[in-house]
Amino acid sequence: MKSSFAGLFEENSEDRFPPQLLGVSIAQAVDCGLTGTDRLGLKGSVRASNGRGDGHVAAIWKKNIGGVALENTLTVSSDNVQVSTRIARSIFTRSAVILQPALQYSYQQEAFVPSLSFIFSMRLRMRWQGSLMWHVTPMNSAFTTTLVHTEYNQPKALSPTNSNIRLVYYVREPAKDAFTECAVQISLYGIAPSINFERRLSRFSRVGASLHFTFPACILSAKLKLKTGQSVFEWHIVLCDDRENLTRSFVYGVALPIFAVQAAKVLFRPWWEKAALIFEDNKRDLQADLARQEEAGKVIHLMRPTAERIKREEEQRRGVIILEAKYGQCEQSGSRAYPMAGERTIDVTIPLQAMVHDSQLRIYSVKSQLPGFYDPCPNEPKMLQIRYLFREELHAVTVGDEMPVTLPLRG
Repeated sequence: MKSSFAGLFEENSEDRFPPQLLGVSIAQAVDCGLTGTDRLGLKGSVRASNGRGDGHVAAIWKKNIGGVALENTLTVSSDNVQVSTRIARSIFTRSAVILQPALQYSYQQEAFVPSLSFIFSMRLRMRWQGSLMWHVTPMNSAFTTTLVHTEYNQPKALSPTNSNIRLVYYVREPAKDAFTECAVQISLYGIAPSINFERRLSRFSRVGASLHFTFPACILSAKLKLKTGQSVFEWHIVLCDDRENLTRSFVYGVALPIFAVQAAKVLFRPWWEKAALIFEDNKRDLQADLARQEEAGKVIHLMRPTAERIKREEEQRRGVIILEAKYGQCEQSGSRAYPMAGERTIDVTIPLQAMVHDSQLRIYSVKSQLPGFYDPCPNEPKMLQIRYLFREELHAVTVGDEMPVTLPLRG
């Protein structure tokens, strides 16, 4: 959907007008497998722009018979109804023959128009595809030769239509599965800076927003996007289309809404967090945690005799003796240099004692993947807290999940 809010930010109240709907476009498709060789699909689209609308709906039946692919399509639109059949067969490894008869009925002319297309397609080289098509109708016929060169996203220095330079800066947040993209495009027509933000809303949904500005045309537009499964919903909003109202459009259309949202998150934080929990789906994570927790318990039971033996040896040589070790949630009030343990932690004393070798403990890998460990707080910062004896002196250390562990420490 595309709409214009530019009339709301006119300086003179007499010139202001309500938001306008510029256009709407809806498209949907579904494809289902009936048997091993039969598939049935249904697709349709509707669009409206400047007071005029158009659309169509099509039903497709696909069937594979040996080396022959058969596709039957029934298309109904506002102007005509068409029935077509597409028969394709591979001749050699790199070539195929396609036969496509069709019958079209026009509402206005009240006449049937048959047609027949014969296509021979062949891959000439790795990136070159050629085809010969002969299209026959009662009114006219045509013979078309086509050569297609696939570039596979190869870099291009110049473009004959619009040469431009685009600079992009990405900032990613893996914890929220989010990214922010800042870009500037410089072309012969002007400069177009933009900013785009997108993050995960739930397991199968993503939400995003972007702001785009074009100079010297002074067009300021925004876009809101929601992805759910295979569906994408987009809303384009034109905020300004002239230079005189650019400042007012930016202040009232961009700055104030962002400030209002951030203030609402601070003032109504409990309600905001409850609303955010509606979109969270942690069932799979919880199942994985239960399975991982059960597996970690079995591993600790097997490691207990080894840990007790190593502890007795370390006591004799006055080496590293693990008194207490906790792994889990990192308190947000702590810092990167001095992390603090939260409430959701697990006891990993036995696994760490079993990993002590020659009065030394070295951990460089991801701690949640160590034997006897599991992740008690997914998608949250974690730490490892250890209290141990070395040369009969008490030591304590707390490190973040991404930091290595080397015991004993000099301090």
